[in-house]
Amino acid sequence: MSTANDADWSRSRERLVQVSEKDLEALLHDVGRGDRAALKHLYEAYSPRLFAILCRLVASQVLAEDVLRDVFIAVWQEAWRFDATKCVASAWLIALTRRQCIVALKAESVLARSDRVSF
Repeated sequence: MSTANDADWSRSRERLVQVSEKDLEALLHDVGRGDRAALKHLYEAYSPRLFAILCRLVASQVLAEDVLRDVFIAVWQEAWRFDATKCVASAWLIALTRRQCIVALKAESVLARSDRVSF
């Protein structure tokens, strides 16, 4: 049985660009130095992969898109912290994606609970 998330995953896979760990590492270091072109290239190269992961973690495509936006905002703000001696670039990006997903799901849960509370 095919779901909307399966369709999103398929579309994302069609757009995947092969990026080596060394290239990801270099892009993260450039983003950490404030290089907007590097952020754009990183987004173009790696967002389809992260979006595919998010489509499997959250219930809606809209939420996946919102979280993906938040991920790349966090990349822009935190890329300077990336340390290639501690982890590979793809793992860092996936961990950041997971963290942003958890934040979004917690916020969604709080909103859902507050909608049920009547005063």
